[in-house]
Amino acid sequence: MKKTKTILISLALTLFAFNSNIYATQIISPWAQTPFKVMKERGLIPETLREDENMREEITREEFAELVTTYFIQFKPQTIEGEEVFTDTLSPIVQLAGRIGIVKGTGEGKFRPYEKLTREQASTMFMRVEKMIDESIEITRENSFKDKEEISEWAKEGVSTMSKEGVIKGYPDGRFRPKKAMTKEEGIVVVARMAKKHGIITFEEGGKEGEEQPTKPVEEGKVSEIKPVEEVMKNYPSEHRYYKQIKELASNGLRVTNTLTPNVKLGNAIIKDIKMSGYENGYWSTTKLEINMVDDGTTLYQVYLLKKDGTYADTDALLGTNSTKLVVEAGYCRQQDVKAIFIIEPDDTKEGIVINLDN
Repeated sequence: MKKTKTILISLALTLFAFNSNIYATQIISPWAQTPFKVMKERGLIPETLREDENMREEITREEFAELVTTYFIQFKPQTIEGEEVFTDTLSPIVQLAGRIGIVKGTGEGKFRPYEKLTREQASTMFMRVEKMIDESIEITRENSFKDKEEISEWAKEGVSTMSKEGVIKGYPDGRFRPKKAMTKEEGIVVVARMAKKHGIITFEEGGKEGEEQPTKPVEEGKVSEIKPVEEVMKNYPSEHRYYKQIKELASNGLRVTNTLTPNVKLGNAIIKDIKMSGYENGYWSTTKLEINMVDDGTTLYQVYLLKKDGTYADTDALLGTNSTKLVVEAGYCRQQDVKAIFIIEPDDTKEGIVINLDN
């Protein structure tokens, strides 16, 4: 293995310069904005992560390793000359993390830095860090999550201990979802909570991951009850390849309406109303949808448009930074040709809504 350069890592080296207008170009859920800002100002977010445009994206093993190691050296600054532990990463912080035992490889000198990190993996990695900082931390394997049987045997201590410490939390439905990939903002908030417990930073949380909003009953208006997807989809053209995708993604059913103001709950969001617009430039035509919603920032959506010729158009989706608007565009699709809109939450509920425009 190759010798690395002497690495001097201390608190001073983690105090990076930052852009004070942190939300101008970054997508961050409301509940994560305050801890993100405080962590960034304190220099606790590595340079490779702090300027990412979309904090709702899944965090990689390398990004989380750098994040927790940056946190660790606030307590124990490191001056280390050592050998490279992993052959597939150039990150000196990850190499340091491997040498001091914060992270482990996947065999044959590999770390797999770009793989996604699950919630149970993140819990285990972070518990190692906390044990290195505070040897008196009480380790437990007991938790009350409804899906605790889905937690891997090797991860039970990490999940249970970090949950007991209030660092990583479950969802409002009582589940932990151990195999679900952790997002970048979730990883930052996890570290922020423990940094707060140790007195490094202070902040007040403005919400919870997965918290459903609003808490008042939803007035659904002219929207049907949930119907079996087979029953609904038999009314739509089946020749196009997206037809099968819609049935698979909305396998638990679809609601049907003919209004652009459905005010209906879908996943962790309330779909309030939809505004359509379109523009053409020579041979190019685009339909744009602005879907106004009340959302906690944790829900992902898939949107399709059915055209009058029987074909379907897929869309590119971008969540607004304030979690109140989903903006999607479909190319080669004129606004006047749209016959129906399908909005699907494919992750947890696997349900959707169909808005018929051609009645």
